Amino acid sequence: MGSFNKSLWAWLVIGSVLPAIGCGAYSEPVDSTMLGEVSTGGTGGSGGAGGFSATTLTFSQGASYTGATDASILKGAPTTKNGAATTCIIDGGASESACALRWSLAAIPAGATILQAQVTLTVSSPSNSTLNVYKLKQRWTEANVTWNKFNSTHLWGIPGAKSGTDRDPVPLASVNDASGQWQFTIPTSVVQAWLPDPNLNDGLLLVDTGQTQGVTFRSSESPNVAEHPMLTVTYR
Repeated sequence: MGSFNKSLWAWLVIGSVLPAIGCGAYSEPVDSTMLGEVSTGGTGGSGGAGGFSATTLTFSQGASYTGATDASILKGAPTTKNGAATTCIIDGGASESACALRWSLAAIPAGATILQAQVTLTVSSPSNSTLNVYKLKQRWTEANVTWNKFNSTHLWGIPGAKSGTDRDPVPLASVNDASGQWQFTIPTSVVQAWLPDPNLNDGLLLVDTGQTQGVTFRSSESPNVAEHPMLTVTYR
């Protein structure tokens, strides 16, 4: 009977261990909220396939975000400051003008990986003009930027921010749409380069490439918050 009791005890111990090890490694029960996050790609947390779920943030001037700046620069009024205007004008030919845009990205972690970046603009005066979008290279200020200067004291390399020291020579995007809302995508590498240091983010310049009727957008000073220029960034 002594030998039988020892054998019975051994089987009882093995039986209690097997459910834990099963046929492989033991894993904790998965919480239902984690499953929802993974399947929907919600913010925070770990995603499937060894990655992290994506976060999408929208930057547009309003009550909870005040990091947007924009202003028109006008060839016909080269010293006029337009940062407080409710519209932003882009035109070619004799009435040449351009629009500078920038959004603070302080809410995005410096180590994030940018997956997509898209700008949405609300048009108040539509046109079939084609706009080119350039990356600016000078630290312009909304209150003082003009056709001649990018801040209160410094001149653009060429008026209208046309030199290689003012903006990249190759446009990031082109857009042509007669509808009331224009959208274009910024290369992820551009936004990625802005993250480590806010001073690296000099924003964008929108330029009319033709001699036709220009385009007018609602600026961040427009009374209708829903029409403000918007940057949408997805990252992980």
